[in-house]
Amino acid sequence: MDLQFADQPVVQAQLLQTMAKTLRVLGLLDKAIEPQQRALALRRGALGDQHADTLASIQETGYLQYARGAFAEAEPYYRAALDGVRRTLGDGHPRTLDGFSVMCGLKQSHGRLDQAEPFCRQALDGRRRTLGSDHPDTLAASDAMAYLLEARGQLAEAEPYCREALEGRRRVLGEDHPTTLGSIGHMADVLRAQGRLAEATDHYRDLLARSRRVKGDEHADTLNTLVNLNVVLQSMGRYAEAEPYCRELLESRRRLLGSEHPDTPMSLDELGSVLRGQGQLVEAEPYHRAAMESRRRLLGDDHPHVLVSARNMSLLLQLQGRYEEAEAHYREVLETQRRHTPPDEAAVAAAAASLGAHLLKQSRFAEAEPLCREALVIRERILTADHPNAWLRHNAASLLGGAVAGQGRFSEAERLLLDAFEALNHSPAGAVRQREALERIVELYEAWNQAEPGQGHDTHAAEWRSRLADLDAAGVPR
Repeated sequence: MDLQFADQPVVQAQLLQTMAKTLRVLGLLDKAIEPQQRALALRRGALGDQHADTLASIQETGYLQYARGAFAEAEPYYRAALDGVRRTLGDGHPRTLDGFSVMCGLKQSHGRLDQAEPFCRQALDGRRRTLGSDHPDTLAASDAMAYLLEARGQLAEAEPYCREALEGRRRVLGEDHPTTLGSIGHMADVLRAQGRLAEATDHYRDLLARSRRVKGDEHADTLNTLVNLNVVLQSMGRYAEAEPYCRELLESRRRLLGSEHPDTPMSLDELGSVLRGQGQLVEAEPYHRAAMESRRRLLGDDHPHVLVSARNMSLLLQLQGRYEEAEAHYREVLETQRRHTPPDEAAVAAAAASLGAHLLKQSRFAEAEPLCREALVIRERILTADHPNAWLRHNAASLLGGAVAGQGRFSEAERLLLDAFEALNHSPAGAVRQREALERIVELYEAWNQAEPGQGHDTHAAEWRSRLADLDAAGVPR
């Protein structure tokens, strides 16, 4: 090529650029570097930095560096390409708008969400002006805006953008278009993160029916929707509804992936949890035990998934009244997490909270308190108020409140328990966790009234007990 087109650098650059892009698309990233660099150098020499073809090569170089995981090296190319097309083509040109989107994605991938937002807004506003609100590119920009706000924990602000993308795609592409299906799933995820689980369930059910029809029962997207629907139903305590989905998922994974794939024991554990939630403790045990043994064999004793199975097994043993066996499992999990260097703080907090809750069930309040406090301190440090899992902070506070109340420190417990319940009641924690927090409040006022009768604590207990009755009427399991 060098000899054949030596006197035609523009043609040579075009051929090299086509080669480099093809290699990048095929995933042959290292092989793409040399032709990409030569294409850019030739175009700069023959056409100058501001020519449209040179800017295209600059952007392609950024794409290649990004694909290689060299994010820091990619950004100067992205920025140079965007600055160039803005100068030569203006802010409303499609290539400029694409550049805004690319910069948004790059900043977001770096976790620099504040810096990403102006680029996302410029892409969306420009596409609305130049293409109209229903153009597929505009709807994609609206969806991207929703994802960015969601990543920042601004769920209420993300929802209208997510809804705009979904409704627009339904109009423009149709109910069953793959992109529309993606928007239905995104809408469900945003609702779920806000704790609006019933609405999320409706969207997941709709998505599941459409995904079965469009993609088939065993498509990865269909199976992923089964997972999400199962999780939401379990969060609401609707275990009987979740069970057939769990069984279908387990059979599909056994058939498609085999028993030795890590996702298969995950399904075993999920089915065990669903049976356990329905009080079918004997039936649940072989599934939890098989999941734990399979994960140990596949992943090793200290793997996080093995520890999840161990916690599930502990909870089952606790419900069966086998407290000593359960406690041994809980303590093993906590000690394993603390041994890790560096420790996974979220996992340590989860293990401490689980053991603390187990001790509370046995009225071992003084032993439970330091564990519940440890879980709360860690979660307050690592989970910001707008984090999707911020409800875990409030659950730990409720557990600590239960431990404190059990030792007669009622005023201290009241503050913890009431604040925690209020926060859990407006979170994606699920009805089961909310019920447990409510039960601790009833227990607080009953114990307080017994210790200090005639102070109105019995009235408070009755008020909170009536809220428990509402949960019973709604079918939330104990």
